[in-house]
Amino acid sequence: METDASQKVLCRFVTKLPDELKVPSTDIALPSNSTRYGLSQTINALLSTADEDDEEGPKVFDFLVSGELLRGELARHLAKRGLSVEKTIVIEYFFALEPPQPPKELDLPDWVGAVRGHGDLLFSGSYDGGVSMHRTSSGEGEVLQGSKVAHSDSVSALAVVKVSEEGPQGDDSSVSSMHGGGQILVTASKDSSMRGWFVNKAGGEAGGDGGKRRRKKGAGGKAGATGLDLVQVFEFVGHTGGVESVASSPGCGRFCSGGWDQKVRVWSIDEEDIAGAQLNAAKKQKKATEELPENTVSLEQVETTFLEGHKQCISSVCWPEENLICSASWDCTVKCFDVSKGKMVSNLIRDSALFCLDSSRDAGHSGSLSLAFGSADGLVAVWDPRESFRAKEKGTGMALATVKSFKSHKAVVADIRWSPSSPFHFASCDYDGLVKVWDMRSSMPLHSIELHGDKALCLDWFSAGTLASGGADRKVALQGMAVMAGEKQ
Repeated sequence: METDASQKVLCRFVTKLPDELKVPSTDIALPSNSTRYGLSQTINALLSTADEDDEEGPKVFDFLVSGELLRGELARHLAKRGLSVEKTIVIEYFFALEPPQPPKELDLPDWVGAVRGHGDLLFSGSYDGGVSMHRTSSGEGEVLQGSKVAHSDSVSALAVVKVSEEGPQGDDSSVSSMHGGGQILVTASKDSSMRGWFVNKAGGEAGGDGGKRRRKKGAGGKAGATGLDLVQVFEFVGHTGGVESVASSPGCGRFCSGGWDQKVRVWSIDEEDIAGAQLNAAKKQKKATEELPENTVSLEQVETTFLEGHKQCISSVCWPEENLICSASWDCTVKCFDVSKGKMVSNLIRDSALFCLDSSRDAGHSGSLSLAFGSADGLVAVWDPRESFRAKEKGTGMALATVKSFKSHKAVVADIRWSPSSPFHFASCDYDGLVKVWDMRSSMPLHSIELHGDKALCLDWFSAGTLASGGADRKVALQGMAVMAGEKQ
């Protein structure tokens, strides 16, 4: 049924954008069949940005009406939510996410099972057991800095763990912070091993063997020698099955992992451990320089505790706040654990095996905790476990879980990552090779992009708004997601 274009709706626009982008806070009568494109034209007209002399041209906005993004006609949006068109409607506006640009691609020697961004560094782990490092170089794009055979089986997870609050500043901080103890790279594999690494500047000039992996028996082969090198300093011993996921704590010196042994294991590294690792790293560097056989043993670490409750493989873990670890499993549950007490505090049961989980980055600073997870049936969902926490505190018993579902994927959702710059945006990828970008205030994806010719297996945000994804097509796709300006509203 067509909406009557002659019917008017009183609207008042508000925004958290800078003052120069604010319009007068007065009621404006607009056609009831207005869409977000029409509203965007209205805002531009009120801002006088539609003037031909404006070098930037009209700006593109999105609109929040009654807590949800406007998709379709205004009158239909209001009717669906039981709101009257006879009352003044308050509409919040902010910059829209721009259409994605053509992606860049990085070729790797095998399926890509894990990617992790850190500043201008991008780490990727492959099914051949190798880890590669790319770095954003001005004018050159992403340049291969080095690669190493890190495990005897597929690399399934990567995490950058902060060990010290103090870190070097400047253009080289992302590298310097990972050499000398500021941060370490943790790699995990389906061979049940986990290892910790410093990132070291390679002694030779860029070039060498062109970044190809020089294999030798066992883990820890030579680096690609194009600028950076991985130096193994820790061996984390404890898992009795393949490791599927690793996540660092929001504080310093701790991280957790989960996998096929059905336990979430918690690990810690202190200053004494780092001092020993630095000594070992120096010895390894000296032996490499002198071309002597490397027989330095990496320091072994065991978990400080483990958390139980899952009945099948733990596919994903995240650590949203200092005393809370969350995990997802093929047993169709999401569980939350109190780290200090070592017990489960919340449990969500779903209808399908869960493959991925992530928490919003502002979980420790806001009044809510948003967990996004994806499952084998193609469903993406967001849940706030604090609802049950609040119910317990008030003595009202367990609260019914409010889960918001997002239906668009047609295949297994392999990975999901929340934007580091927005409490609303997250991305997911699936076995059809699709990457979707979502705003949790809308039930439909903002963008659905076919980035891989085979299964998309992993993704992460990298280097100021770039989305990196890896898959069975042996490629890492780098998709620029311009503007999430004004997101933190």
